[in-house]
Amino acid sequence: MTSARRGTRLGRIAGVPVLLNASWPASLAIVLAVVVLLARRLLPDDSTLGAVVAGVVLTVLLLVSVLLHECGHLFAAKAVGQRPVRISFDVLGGQTDILDERDSMPGSGADSGAGTRPDRSRASADAIVAVAGPLVSGVVGGAGLLAAHLVRPDTGPWLLFMTVGVVNLLLAVFNLLPAVPMDGGELMRSIVWRITGKQSAGTIAGYLGTTLVCGGLLLLAVLGWLRMTAGPGRWLVTVVLVAMAVHLAVIAVLEARRELAYARLAAVVAARRGAASAPGSGDADPAGAVVLTGDGAEELAELLRRNGSSSFVVVDDEGRAVGRVSRRELELRSARP
Repeated sequence: MTSARRGTRLGRIAGVPVLLNASWPASLAIVLAVVVLLARRLLPDDSTLGAVVAGVVLTVLLLVSVLLHECGHLFAAKAVGQRPVRISFDVLGGQTDILDERDSMPGSGADSGAGTRPDRSRASADAIVAVAGPLVSGVVGGAGLLAAHLVRPDTGPWLLFMTVGVVNLLLAVFNLLPAVPMDGGELMRSIVWRITGKQSAGTIAGYLGTTLVCGGLLLLAVLGWLRMTAGPGRWLVTVVLVAMAVHLAVIAVLEARRELAYARLAAVVAARRGAASAPGSGDADPAGAVVLTGDGAEELAELLRRNGSSSFVVVDDEGRAVGRVSRRELELRSARP
C-alpha cells in the first residue's frame, strides 16, 4: 500500500490503480457511528462491543460495495474500448476516471456531420458504462436480501446481510437519479447524445436534469417542513433532503471541472496522435503516449510495456500538458524503488 497524491493506493484491478480517497477517515467515522447506533437499536440484546464489531464489519462491507460498483464501470469501460485511468473511492462514494482516446480527434467533433457516426457509437458506449455500476449494485443488493431471508431474523448475520442488501439497492437507485454526475444523469446525457448526434445537447440535458432534481429535493424539503408535525422527524427529513440537494449540486460542479480537465487531456492525446502520424514518426502507439504526473513506478513500467513510443506527453491532474519526457527517462524512473 503506497501513498498517492489523491489518496492511498491499495493496489490495481485489471491494471488500473485503486486509490482510497484522502477523506476516508472522516467518511469512515461517520458511517461507523451511524452503523453502531443502528446496531444498538435493532439488536438491543447485544453488548456495546458486539455493536462495535458489527459496525466495523458492516462498514468494511459498505466499502467493498462501493468498490464493486466502481468495478462495474471499470470493466464495462474496458469492454467498450475506453481507458480507465484510476478508481478513487471511500465509504460514501467513488469515481472511476475514464479517458476515451477518441475524444477530440480531428474530424470527430461532437457536433460535426463527419463525426456523427463515431459520436453516436461513443454515446452508446457511455450509456453501457453508466448503467454497469448500478447493475452491479442491484445484483449485490438482491443477493444480500436473499441471504437475509435465509438466516434467523434479528441476529448479527441477518443485520449484516440486510444492511448490505438495502444499502446496495439504495446505491443503485440513488445513482440512477437523472442528475449529472450520477449514473442516471450520464445515461440520460448519452441517450440524448445518441438521438441528436450532438454531445453538447446531451450535456445540456444532463445538467438540466441535475437542476430539476436539486430543485425537486428542495421543494420536497419545504413541503415536508410545512406538512409534517413539529418534532425530530420533521427536522431529520428536511436536513436529509437539503443535504442531498447540496451534495448533488457540489458534485455536479466538481464533475464539470473534471470534464474540462479530461477534455484538455483528450486534446493532448489527439494532438499527439496527429504529430505522430507525420512522415518519419516512429511511435508505436501515439494515442496512448501520455504520462500522468501522479504515475508511480508500477504505472510507468506498465505503460512502457504496452507502448513502444520514443517520447511521452506529461499531463497533470487537471489535464494540462506540462512537458515531454523521453522513453529512456521513464525507464530510469520506473526502475527506482
